[in-house]
Amino acid sequence: MSNFLETLVAEWYEFSGYFVRRNVLVGRRPNGGHDCELDVVAYHPGERRLVHIEPSMDTDSWARREER
Repeated sequence: MSNFLETLVAEWYEFSGYFVRRNVLVGRRPNGGHDCELDVVAYHPGERRLVHIEPSMDTDSWARREER
């Protein structure tokens, strides 16, 4: 399920000429499921540029997040 930041980022990259995929499952496990999910993946064919974005509404620093 996408939050508004994922939608906003995906729409911006689409507007900028990128092909965009959302909620891409990665690393299929032998007994079912996946290792992780990529929120937004964008590819620009002209520039041959691949971008991965994980938008977050969390305003804490990484050090603070690791404490939790």
